[in-house]
Amino acid sequence: MIIEQNYYKRRSKGTVSERVLGATVQEALRLVKENSPKKISQLVVLDVGCGSGEYSFVLERYVKEVVGIEPYLPVYEKAIKEKKKRKSSVIFVNKKIEDFSTRQKFDLVLSITTIEHMPESKKSFRKIFNLMNKGGLLFVTAPNKLWPFEAHYHLPFLSWLPAKWANKYMQLTGRGETYEDSSYSLTYRGMKKFFNQFPCRYKFIVPESAKVGYLGCGEGDSLYKLGLKIGIRLIKTSPFFWNISKGFVLIAIKK
Repeated sequence: MIIEQNYYKRRSKGTVSERVLGATVQEALRLVKENSPKKISQLVVLDVGCGSGEYSFVLERYVKEVVGIEPYLPVYEKAIKEKKKRKSSVIFVNKKIEDFSTRQKFDLVLSITTIEHMPESKKSFRKIFNLMNKGGLLFVTAPNKLWPFEAHYHLPFLSWLPAKWANKYMQLTGRGETYEDSSYSLTYRGMKKFFNQFPCRYKFIVPESAKVGYLGCGEGDSLYKLGLKIGIRLIKTSPFFWNISKGFVLIAIKK
C-alpha cells in the first residue's frame, strides 16, 4: 500500500482541524443512514490508512468498534501514543491493508486520501471489498490528478508529470527525493474505471457541508472558500465539472 511517507515529515501537527474531522465523519455516517438499515451505534468500522488516528478517534464516539490500519511505523506509533493518552478503544494495526486478515466483516470502511499512495491499488481495494459485509459502505475521498496544485507537496502541475520529471521537480524544489509515495492519484474518468472493477454500486457525492470533501475543503481564506462554493454549485449543475474539481468524494456499496 503506502511505500514511503515523505509527505508525513512535512505535515504540521494538527493539519486536519476538528471542524473538518467532525464534518467528514458526520457526512460518512449520514450516508450510512441513507443506505443501510443498520444502526450507527452497531457499526463496525475500518479506517484504511488511518495515519495517527484522527478520524478513528472521532468515529469511535458514535459506533460499536473502530479498527485502524496504518502501514507506516512512525505514524502508527504516534496513533498508539495518542490512544493511550485518550484511553481510546480503537484497535490499531501496523500492516498494509493487503496483509491484514481477520474473520471480522465491516459495515463501514473509510479511505480518506489513501488511494493516491497505493502502488497496487487494485489489490488493495480488492482486499477492502473482501473485508466488507454485503451492503457495507465504503467512503472514499481522493485528490484529482488533474488539479493544478498537487495536494501533498503543493507544487504546481507535479501530478501531471512523468515519474522521472516529477522526481527531479521534487529534488529541485527541496521537497524530497521522490514523488513515488503520493503519485497514484486518478482522474474522474480513472476513478470510474477503477471502481467498475469491483462488486459494488458507487456514486460521486457532493457534500452537504463545504467543510467536507477532499481533505482540507472548508479551510483557507475567504477567496478559497468562495471558490469551493462555486465549484460545488457547478458540480450540482453537471457531473462534467468533477473533471476539474480539486478532489472526489465517492461512496461504494458492496453488492
